[in-house]
Amino acid sequence: MTTIQFAGSLSIWSGLGLAVIAGGACYWLYRQETRRTGCPWGRTLPMLRGIAVALVVLMLTGPTIQHRYREGTPGKLTILIDDSQSMTLNDGESSDRFDRATRALTSPDQQLLKQLADSHEINVVRGSQSLTSSLWESNLTQSSDIPSNADTWRPARFESSTSLGNLLAKEDSSAVVVITDGQMNGGTALEQIAKQYLDSNRPIFTLGMGKSVSPEDVTIIDINHPDRLFRKDALSGSFIVRETLPEGTPYTLRVMDQENVLWNESLTSLGRGQRTIAFKFPIDSTVKRLSSLSNTPGDNQPTIAIQLRGEVVLGSNEESTSKSREIQFWASMNRAKVLILDGRSRWETRYLKNLFDRDSFWELTTVIADPEAVEEGRPILKRGSGRDRFPDSEEELLEFDLIILGEFPAEALTLEEQTWVQRFVSESGGGLVIIDGQRNHWSEESLATLADLLPVNRQAASSNDLANGQEIRIDHFNPTPSGNRLAAFQIGAAWTSLPKVSLTANAQPLPGSEILATLGSNSDGNSQNKSPLMVTRLIGPGRVLYSATDETWRWRYKVGDEFHQRFWNQISRWVMRTPYTVQNDYISLDAGKMNYRQGQDVEIRCRLRDAEGKPLISTNVEVILSSPDRVDTVVSMDADPLLPGVYRCVATALPDGEYSVRVSTAGLPKEAMEISTRFVVQASESIEMQETSINATVLRKTAEISGGRYIPENQMDTLVDVLKPLSQGRIVQSELSLWQSYWWFLPIVGVLSIEWWLRKKAGLL
Repeated sequence: MTTIQFAGSLSIWSGLGLAVIAGGACYWLYRQETRRTGCPWGRTLPMLRGIAVALVVLMLTGPTIQHRYREGTPGKLTILIDDSQSMTLNDGESSDRFDRATRALTSPDQQLLKQLADSHEINVVRGSQSLTSSLWESNLTQSSDIPSNADTWRPARFESSTSLGNLLAKEDSSAVVVITDGQMNGGTALEQIAKQYLDSNRPIFTLGMGKSVSPEDVTIIDINHPDRLFRKDALSGSFIVRETLPEGTPYTLRVMDQENVLWNESLTSLGRGQRTIAFKFPIDSTVKRLSSLSNTPGDNQPTIAIQLRGEVVLGSNEESTSKSREIQFWASMNRAKVLILDGRSRWETRYLKNLFDRDSFWELTTVIADPEAVEEGRPILKRGSGRDRFPDSEEELLEFDLIILGEFPAEALTLEEQTWVQRFVSESGGGLVIIDGQRNHWSEESLATLADLLPVNRQAASSNDLANGQEIRIDHFNPTPSGNRLAAFQIGAAWTSLPKVSLTANAQPLPGSEILATLGSNSDGNSQNKSPLMVTRLIGPGRVLYSATDETWRWRYKVGDEFHQRFWNQISRWVMRTPYTVQNDYISLDAGKMNYRQGQDVEIRCRLRDAEGKPLISTNVEVILSSPDRVDTVVSMDADPLLPGVYRCVATALPDGEYSVRVSTAGLPKEAMEISTRFVVQASESIEMQETSINATVLRKTAEISGGRYIPENQMDTLVDVLKPLSQGRIVQSELSLWQSYWWFLPIVGVLSIEWWLRKKAGLL
């Protein structure tokens, strides 16, 4: 294989450009002289001189003829470097496994690649799953320069699992060197691939990286925490860590806001295993700091993105931190608006009113009908603006995030007002909690418009128990699996110690509803005879929660707010309308949580308004998902059939990374569409880092089955001698530096000689 290379101080394109300029200048100057003298070769002489000058300039590019050929039969070798996450461990060394492997190959001291390239055709690749990336090649057609800095071979992202067997199945080299720690957790087993290599007389040489025991460390596997908080809330969550430290070794867990410690706890290792450590701390200092840095007006900043850092400090050395993990969530800046409407001042209503009134997260409006004051046959319900009045327009009602309806006479609300509440849920996406009672109002026909929102058949119950004065006596409270998935229900064995409620309505869940909790009846001595206590269902974009009892206030007995306040605060936040993350005069945009696991669907919604604030109807609304290291993803949004101006879409199968989200549509100013929100897709917690010691047994067995050999990391310098018998030839390369040879010198001398002879013939000498 013969090629021409350029090894001079100038590149070929720079050299050609400079040669054209120099040769052209020489031609132009010489041409002026031949015009004055009337030389018969007035164009030829300048052209010859210009060619000579151009050839001299081109010498700066260092033209070299390279001839590569085979002597005998060189071996064909692939070197595969594992680039999975476990290769980032340093095993107590100054560099990690991947760096140690690549530096050994490229080091000027060991010169492993240089020595191997003399007798083999080599392809160095990295990979761990289904694809490989070529790093360096040396064969008959080319020989790349060995990089002086192995960092250029380091991947931007290490893979979350290892399935090298799949990669080896695609290789066709006469031999393969696999550099890995041997911890395979997916794909075809290496031993199975080794048998296929043995059948084709192709050995596998395994080079093991790492130590035989897992490094002593504390690894943060996950951090559980809420997705949204109010700015004055405390962040409650838990670390899930894996300890590989000796029992009794001290370490510290902490949560950092930049360089500020928000929470920390000193711990001692329990040995090798997994444990959970709870944390709780206020976030107001972080919110204040971020608010002061923002240039966004408060009305356009309903939420703030909070990004904290959870990390491990080993021993007492503050600088000795293990790998950290981010804690990201949204902090709501605005108070949530809740309306409580009841026909009388029940104990449940009183305690809920006090609960919401004390919590800075909620902005409370409480309206209690006066059953003794009647106007035109209807109990008087105060209407208008204020904390004790029912809104007198639908627009004002839609400003609420949550409505709690107690038990009130049907006549208290007009049919139009009932329709407002229905549209609040089914069209605007508001949250509704219905707390039933003993007076059977929810079975009245005049409340049929609101009763359509119920997730239960309350009409059927009225003809059985409550209408006939037959109350259900309660035995125990029983959260269902659906309920136990919600934070509000996660109080464990405490449910059995809570005071029993005495009465509940006997309602039948409707198809499509979800039972969150049941109550067992002791009327027949059969604890399996359960009645639904709390039932929920989605209606359009909104959620309705139905409670068959108004006696959860009894949970306060001897424990105060411990269970009652916690339960209603958490369940109310779950039911309420989820606010948009960002907004301006034209666009409100939300991408749900800030953190998603890889494989989770990302639900994105937006609300569009025109210059007059009216819903914007468009046939082409898209969201653009941008990630720094990937091509933008464009997803079309569908118009919500119930909410004019509201559009939704679901982004699926997104790779891990950080994404910004913005809306694109016709009919809005360009600057309005610059508003964006963001979210992060985190790689699913894999088994890659669960066992991090070297699996020398698998590597040794793979090599033996295929006819190769296992080489420990500390014997890597023996690789050249081990592979030498596989090659029966070598790649020979010869080079001829044209610019230093007569092949370049003679044309220059020849051109100048012809030019001199013609000048003499023309009498110019």
